[in-house]
Amino acid sequence: MRTGIFLGVLFCAFIILANPASCYPEYLENGMSGMVVNNGNISNNKIIIAQYLIELDYSNEGGIAVFERIVFANVGGGNYTNDLTTWVPDGITNMGVYRQEMLEEMAPVELQYTYEKNIVRFNDAEKFNAPGMAPVYIISYVMPFNAEGEIADYTKMLVYPTYINYPISSLIIMIIPPVGMTPIITDEGGNEIEGDSTESDLNAVVHTWSAPQFKEITIGLKQQSDNFKLMAYILIGFIVLVIFAYPFVKKSIIGKKSPQYKPKVKAEKIVTTQKKDQANLDELESRYESVLSLLNDLKDDVEKGVISKEEYERMLSKRKNEAIDLMKKIDELKDQSNGS
Repeated sequence: MRTGIFLGVLFCAFIILANPASCYPEYLENGMSGMVVNNGNISNNKIIIAQYLIELDYSNEGGIAVFERIVFANVGGGNYTNDLTTWVPDGITNMGVYRQEMLEEMAPVELQYTYEKNIVRFNDAEKFNAPGMAPVYIISYVMPFNAEGEIADYTKMLVYPTYINYPISSLIIMIIPPVGMTPIITDEGGNEIEGDSTESDLNAVVHTWSAPQFKEITIGLKQQSDNFKLMAYILIGFIVLVIFAYPFVKKSIIGKKSPQYKPKVKAEKIVTTQKKDQANLDELESRYESVLSLLNDLKDDVEKGVISKEEYERMLSKRKNEAIDLMKKIDELKDQSNGS
C-alpha cells in the first residue's frame, strides 16, 4: 500500500508542473493571495502543497514512527528563496529532513535544518527552483511512548500563524495501528473526521482528502468495540458447533436415503480434495510472494534512510520467519498432493 500512495504523490507532482490549477483549482479561481510568511518576511510567491502524506507506524518499538512526505510547488512567478517549514509535536526524537528526487533511483539526500518551538525550517532553494519534477521532502521522527509505555495522541498542526499557511491540494494520512486498536481522527474543534475516501487492509488504514479545510488533526486510538469481539466469538462458536454436529447430521441423512441411494464414487472425492488443496496452495503461494515483496521494500527503505537499521533488522527477522513458515506449509501441501 505504501508504494501505491508514493506513486500517487509522484503523479500529482508531475501534473502540477504541467498545469498547477489541475491539482488545486480553487487556489487560482478564488484569487487566494498565497502569501507565505517565513522568518517575519512576507513572500508574494504562491507556495502550495501539491501532495502531503503523513504516515504513522505504531509497530515501532519505543514510540510512533512518523514519516511526512511533502511536495511543495510554486504556482506564482519568480524563484522562491525563503525557508520551507512544517510543524512537529513536542518531545520528538531521531528527526531527519531529506530530499528525494522524483523518478530517480537514488538514496534521499539529508538536508540541514533548524528546529525551534515546534517549527522545522530548511532551505533548498537551488533544487526547489530547478526546472523539472518537484522533489519530495521527507521529515521523519519518532514520538516516544511515555514512561509507562502508554501511547499519547498524535497532534499535527497544518496551519500555524505567522509561520505556516500553505494551501494543501491533497492530504493523505496512513496509519498502521497496534493490533486490536482502531485509529480515530479529530479536527481542531474535536469533531471526528474521515477522509473523502478511505482504504484499509489487515495492517493499515488510509484516509485521503482533497483540499482539506481543517487546520489541525489529532489521531488517537481506541479498543475495537465489544460488539465486534462478540460477533467474532459467536462466529467461532457456530463453526465449532457445525464441526461437532456434522458427523451425526450426515449419518441421519444417509440413513433416510432410499435403497437406490449410492455413495459418490471415490474418484469424485479425490478430485474435490485436489481442487481444495490447489486453492489452498495458490493462496499460500500468493502470501509468500507478498512477503518477499515486503522484504524487498524493507531493503529499499533502509538503503534510502527511510527506516533505521535497528527497525530494519527487527522487521526483517519477523518477515523472514513468516516466509519460512509459509514455505513449510507450501511444501507440505505439495507432498500431500503428490502422495494422493
